[in-house]
Amino acid sequence: MTDSPRTTPQLQGPITAGSPFDHPDADVILRSSDNVDFRVFKLMLSLTSPVFKDMFSLPQPPRANSELLPLGLPVIPVTETSSVLENLLLYCYPGGVPQASNLESASAILEAATKYEMGSVLPLIGNTLLRFAELDPLSTYAIFSRYGWRKEMQVAASHALKLGGLGRPSQFVPELEKITGGDYHRLLAYHYACGAAAQNAWRNSSLVSVEQAERGTDVQQEMMMNDVWSCTCVHGLCLLYD
Repeated sequence: MTDSPRTTPQLQGPITAGSPFDHPDADVILRSSDNVDFRVFKLMLSLTSPVFKDMFSLPQPPRANSELLPLGLPVIPVTETSSVLENLLLYCYPGGVPQASNLESASAILEAATKYEMGSVLPLIGNTLLRFAELDPLSTYAIFSRYGWRKEMQVAASHALKLGGLGRPSQFVPELEKITGGDYHRLLAYHYACGAAAQNAWRNSSLVSVEQAERGTDVQQEMMMNDVWSCTCVHGLCLLYD
């Protein structure tokens, strides 16, 4: 009995991305890791990224090499997927509207923008990431921590006050693997200090009504969120960076 012959699937050739990355006057192609070609303009990318500017200054392969020069345009393969690359480029294009639908996607775009040193784009991606801070504060805090964005870390830390049992195994997210122990300690210390400050304010407040007293923990939580920065420094120790 002989084995049935194995068939090798044919590799699909690159496809062209949709508008605005199919412009006929483009002068370079960025090819994503999943084989999608983005027809773009060297000048626009050079103004946004010194990394791409340096790439474009390198000698180009001979024009006889049709694989590297389809339609006469040089091709630069990149490691980003078409989804990440499309959104990254939309941040660079006037009027572009990136669609980062989740935190993982936004984080990948931020990583690519950092890789290509797109300084003017980074704040825009940071604003996108902040949209996820309320939904997933711990992951967002860890992402901002990796890049040293202290103000954004504080915003995420304030949203993390809603988390119960912070520091327990149940509150682990993979992004914590990539931050320092010091930044994680600051988050835990901040969370603890704000809880203690809220409890003290609740006990000493003359404005606590009978109804609020019956709610107890809920009132403490409201105080923590409404006056969050009052517990940034406790006994002269700043728990997060200014």
